[in-house]
Amino acid sequence: MRRTLAIALIPLLVAPVASAKPNRPRHGEPDAASLSARLDRLEKALAERPKDVGAYTLPREVSFCGETVDLSDPDIRERVEREFYLVLGDRAQVVLWTKRARSVFPVIEREAKELGVCADLKYVAVIESGLRSAVTSRAAAKGWWQFMAATGRQYGLDVTQSWDQRADLQEASRAGLTYLQTLHGQFGHWSLALAAYNTGPGRLKRAQETQGIDDFWQIDLYDEAERYFPRTVAIQAVLGDPGRYDFALTVEDGWAPRPVGHVKVRVPAGVEIQALAAARGAGIPIRTLRHHNPELGGDLLPTGDEVTIEVPQGKERALRDWVHAEIVRARAVAQSPRQPRQSAKRARKTSSKRAAAASAEDAPSPRVAGRSAKRAKKGSEERPAKRADRTQRPPSRKSTSRKSPSRTYTVRAGDSLWGIANGRGASVDDLRKWNKLGSRSVLKPGQTLVVRKAR
Repeated sequence: MRRTLAIALIPLLVAPVASAKPNRPRHGEPDAASLSARLDRLEKALAERPKDVGAYTLPREVSFCGETVDLSDPDIRERVEREFYLVLGDRAQVVLWTKRARSVFPVIEREAKELGVCADLKYVAVIESGLRSAVTSRAAAKGWWQFMAATGRQYGLDVTQSWDQRADLQEASRAGLTYLQTLHGQFGHWSLALAAYNTGPGRLKRAQETQGIDDFWQIDLYDEAERYFPRTVAIQAVLGDPGRYDFALTVEDGWAPRPVGHVKVRVPAGVEIQALAAARGAGIPIRTLRHHNPELGGDLLPTGDEVTIEVPQGKERALRDWVHAEIVRARAVAQSPRQPRQSAKRARKTSSKRAAAASAEDAPSPRVAGRSAKRAKKGSEERPAKRADRTQRPPSRKSTSRKSPSRTYTVRAGDSLWGIANGRGASVDDLRKWNKLGSRSVLKPGQTLVVRKAR
């Protein structure tokens, strides 16, 4: 067909040449050799042009993790072909999957080998996240394998506000493959295991019991759950042999993993270290630090437990040294005197007490005072005695009672919540609550904080 088209175009291409005089082509007009070269290029371009989606077909035999998919069954074939053509219809998406797969698939395959499970399960991650870490569903499922928080914790992932391992490729892959292995042991077939991964094992089990059916292809589920396994099979067919469907790229042509190093960090509880400050201190752009560590959930490095932070190769020591120095600095600040003004007040109070004691020693005894009063009565009328000096009055209860410490504190450069709380008998959580501070809140010099709850 292509050769016929090329031949049909010849008259249009050679018409100007035929109208010219023999052996005297006009200036700028192509000769026969150049026309032939044009035809060759045209044929090559037509041959490389992707066919219509309908021109492609599934392989004759399709299997997943060793389980054969019976394409001779009309219903099964229709369900798989539906997903197959939808995948092929979005060629740009297939190219992106292929590009990402180069750095992602080897990690999943390595974990699958260690766990002794089928490597075909890597295609589940394609469906779940498109091989991206920062994906969160409307149901709050997150990460490479789209774990809910509770399920992630159940399979050994740390899921906190500041550090979420659902976005850690290696840890999440181990958890995801382990979960799928558990589901396979529970339901006996990979098709059912994948359906349970999507819909939940409890719902699938109830559907089996209600309908009395154990065959995935016969059980009645909601649309997404019924499409889940066929779509996985379709993606496996395309990404497993992209050249068959006229994709120029293979997985080996994808984005290569970047050389990285790893730093183990443990920030003590109560010490706050900003991720931005850590990145700048280590000479790493904050965007790069977050790209390498999608587990970071906020603006602070996680505290308490030890975590492994990924950095560009060669930056390991810089980050390790900076974090260590910052922890030492934060502890020193917390242990140093934080309120010189309060110390001055205490000094003034002490001075006042000493002055009052000295005045009391110089005052006459009660007997002497009594005699003087009697003598005053015997004498002529005198003017009323002037009111005694306030300083000689017995101190009132209000003036002698100890003043409560200040309820507010003005933030200074270098302050941290831990340091401020440590000197006032409060906790970091108390300060956050009283001042309505979130985990991403940043202290600013001059900011006023409530440091003591009103009584």
